[in-house]
Amino acid sequence: MYRRPELEIKWPNLSRTNYQVTSPKTQEYNCFSWAAEDTERWWQPIPGDQFYWPDGVPQADINASLELALLI
Repeated sequence: MYRRPELEIKWPNLSRTNYQVTSPKTQEYNCFSWAAEDTERWWQPIPGDQFYWPDGVPQADINASLELALLI
């Protein structure tokens, strides 16, 4: 496990924590899909077929959508 200085530049308070990068960056999935235990698809509440989004979960308010998607 390692740290990423470019993240610490973008989020300065991160350097004050004991964070660790546990996997390399990938185009296959994002952190939200990882949290949903899906490492096969990129989850994004954007209408269209480019990204995965669970059926029945609204795509309007991104924060509410992400929270609701994790509940299903």
